[in-house]
Amino acid sequence: LHQRFVPNKVVWRHAAAQPIPAELNSLLTGKGSIQGESSLYICREGTCQSPANGLPAILAAVETV
Repeated sequence: LHQRFVPNKVVWRHAAAQPIPAELNSLLTGKGSIQGESSLYICREGTCQSPANGLPAILAAVETV
């Protein structure tokens, strides 16, 4: 995620035990990990794709950005 420049990229890492900050609540609500694995949500202009779940899927999804 950090090896390539993508303009306006936002990366948020969230531990499930911590609450979502109020100012990010509308952006992050409903975007958690799936089946206990890391999940990646790629959103453009307010629309998010289906999440990539698990490392192989996340690495493949990052290549599309």
